[in-house]
Amino acid sequence: MGCICGRQSVVIQGQKFHLIRQIGEGSFSYVFEARDTADNHLYAIKKMSCHTNEEEKRAKDEIENYQRFSHPNLVSLLYHEQMQYNPTSHVTSIVWLVFPYFKANYDFL
Repeated sequence: MGCICGRQSVVIQGQKFHLIRQIGEGSFSYVFEARDTADNHLYAIKKMSCHTNEEEKRAKDEIENYQRFSHPNLVSLLYHEQMQYNPTSHVTSIVWLVFPYFKANYDFL
């Protein structure tokens, strides 16, 4: 992941994204609103920091589950990539998942 003019960027399967802001957080992941630098579209990108082989397996299982199911009421996984880290680091790898970005609409409340 690089940093350009104070903005973080990441390349996932050849697509370059600028991370705009964090929009969610889980036990070992963060979700960001991101913009594709080529087409200027918004995406939701999940960054999963894996510290163990077990966490890497959970990330791979999540990817397989997204790929296994296709339904209009389920969000689609567009791209994914696993990036290995330095073996001396406490993080073994970072797994990136790219999804369509849907703006929240609370008009129905």
